[in-house]
Amino acid sequence: MVTALGGISLSAIITSIIYGCLKGAFNKAIAKINVEKIADKATEKGVERVKKIAFTHDIQPLVESELVKINEKSTEVLKEELKKVSAKYDKVVTILEKLSAYFDNSIGVSEQAKTELKIALVNAKEEEVLPAESVVIVEEKVAKVEIEAPKKSTKVER
Repeated sequence: MVTALGGISLSAIITSIIYGCLKGAFNKAIAKINVEKIADKATEKGVERVKKIAFTHDIQPLVESELVKINEKSTEVLKEELKKVSAKYDKVVTILEKLSAYFDNSIGVSEQAKTELKIALVNAKEEEVLPAESVVIVEEKVAKVEIEAPKKSTKVER
């Protein structure tokens, strides 16, 4: 055995023993590391970061433009309904004129009642109707309400 080891120095033997021990220790340490566990932890941390990111977006311009569209559509519907109501109103006035003419020749109705009916018809015809393009502005006045504190008294009121 001495002849086999004769060409190898003592330092080479110590070095090979240390190398074997260190290689075994490193292999054990690497085997203990769980790659899947590390990947799961990294994925969880990435998902948590994404959850913490806040997306902010100003929706006011979008809401305003949609409200303008809704207002335009409702205005068109109101104009159409106003035309229908105006036409029906004109028909009612026409019917009342015919009814007034019917009572002109009757004996049982007083002249004062006939005159009042004609005046009412003229007023109904002359009533101003708002043009379709005009805008109606309604102002509300808020009444100031003062609340008085209840009076404290020592007497019992019945």
